[in-house]
Amino acid sequence: MTAPRTLTVGVVGCGSAARYQHVPAIEALEGVELAWVCDRDREAAAALGRECGVPHYAEFETAMDAPPDAVHVCTPHHAHADLAVAALRGGSHVLVEKPMAASVADCDRMADAAAETGRKLCVAHSNRFRAGVRSVFDAAAAGEYGDVVGVASFVGREVEWDVSRPWVADLPTGTMGEHLPHGIYLVTDLLGAVDHAAAVVRGDDEVTGVGVQVAGDGTLGSVQAMRRTPPTKTVQVFGTEKRAFVDVYNYAAVEYDPREPSNAAVVADNLGAAAQLLADTTRSRLRYATHETTGAGEFAAPGHYPLIERFARSVREGGPVPVTPEQGTRVVRVLEAVREATDDGRQHSDP
Repeated sequence: MTAPRTLTVGVVGCGSAARYQHVPAIEALEGVELAWVCDRDREAAAALGRECGVPHYAEFETAMDAPPDAVHVCTPHHAHADLAVAALRGGSHVLVEKPMAASVADCDRMADAAAETGRKLCVAHSNRFRAGVRSVFDAAAAGEYGDVVGVASFVGREVEWDVSRPWVADLPTGTMGEHLPHGIYLVTDLLGAVDHAAAVVRGDDEVTGVGVQVAGDGTLGSVQAMRRTPPTKTVQVFGTEKRAFVDVYNYAAVEYDPREPSNAAVVADNLGAAAQLLADTTRSRLRYATHETTGAGEFAAPGHYPLIERFARSVREGGPVPVTPEQGTRVVRVLEAVREATDDGRQHSDP
């Protein structure tokens, strides 16, 4: 059997997403090769290029003189649309970091360019592909929970102002807005179509809490994000037959079977949950140990590694991308409701 052709990838934007997620995943994956890096900050591009042993560019147009198979857009969100459209029209497939773009209009422009060029466009909803979350999403898609009628996520983290990234101030809710999209897509990607979003924002001088409610066809979702908490990221999935809880950072998922609320049922449910937590913890620790020893595997970049692996496979084999432009646009539409809530009195509803 002939080995598949090596997939070449260019990375534009040499900040933390590129350095700590995309580049380690690209280097760890078989059959994927980093072609170049690009950043308008010449020093940042040169530093990452030297570390990786690849050409580096300050001008994206120059980098695209020899288009790679795919371009990963890892810049601040307001630059996503122009770079993605240019890459698509230049002949490359595109994986763009979250959030997909700064506005729904920009998302539509990117999706139109992908459709017109026949190139693939994918959005890096990376937490969807972390161990634990991935298993629950796959089980829900397979119908193991019955009909999914509700999803709730919580994101908590103390976020300090990073003067090297002033663009974060332009995100809905400021510094907290960099983590908020994770909580939103963990809800909307599982619920599907959303026809209503409402947001409440708390905080005077700075945003300290955000609550989002979304609704679809017979489904409800909620997203809570708070500052001044220990790092926390959880998802709860409610189906007509089962429910599940995921601790994203701890790579652990627990499924609960419905039973009558008897003492025996409660004991059985809790013992089952403890067994699942023990099994997931053991597996995740062993995977980390393997990565620390060999530098290989999905823990080279948790979430991004399996996402990029699936994106590369979709480019090679012609299948669907792991996260569609429609899913990315859905998140930005909810973020627009959050921005309105931030701007016009801390509460906004988008019918």
